[in-house]
Amino acid sequence: MNEAGELVNFQIDPKLVPHLRDAVEPGARSMETGSGISTIVLLVLGAQHTSISPDGGEAERIRAYCEENDIPVDGFTPMVAKSEDVLPNLELDAELDLIIVDGNHAFPAPMVDWFYMTRHLRTGGMLVVDDVELWTGAVLADFLDGEAGVWLRLARTKRFAIYRLLVENGVALGRSWVEQPRVVQGTDFSVVNPSAVLPRSRRPNQPITMRLRRIGRRAWWKFRH
Repeated sequence: MNEAGELVNFQIDPKLVPHLRDAVEPGARSMETGSGISTIVLLVLGAQHTSISPDGGEAERIRAYCEENDIPVDGFTPMVAKSEDVLPNLELDAELDLIIVDGNHAFPAPMVDWFYMTRHLRTGGMLVVDDVELWTGAVLADFLDGEAGVWLRLARTKRFAIYRLLVENGVALGRSWVEQPRVVQGTDFSVVNPSAVLPRSRRPNQPITMRLRRIGRRAWWKFRH
């Protein structure tokens, strides 16, 4: 349902479905912000799936459709709420295998959803960022594209991007900004005092760009090994 109260179908890109099929086995634990066709696909695949959406009618329509089409809904847990109200204090009894960022696309909601759901994603788990044609989705995907050794990009189209988490979630979320290449690349070092934020160099006359490259290489090696 859109903001005008009209029923609409924000259908996922059909090209995403094979990726979900490859990633999800019966009993896999998944979570998404938003709900819709992707929810039904995951239930068909046998996932233990949680959706978070403030539209309670959406969850009822999904359940009714599944029951009419003999799609099991025993593993379906719809949470009728705004994700920013639920996710910060969410407690789960096991880590997630798949998370999908596809709820509120207004800034900064996708980033908030990504951060708090990643807290529960297992190492090796999959992240889907949907609607990367929107600026907010593209910013998040662009950031993740730069996180070599932390997130492995599996696919990116005009509509969605898919990543695999290579490290523990606490490590992925606990990195300093100087270890995040996209943040470093976008920083104006004519304003920021490098000596105040970067580790002291054994080569004090080395250009700042070379120091940042060395820091990035050390971070990459650390996460790979």
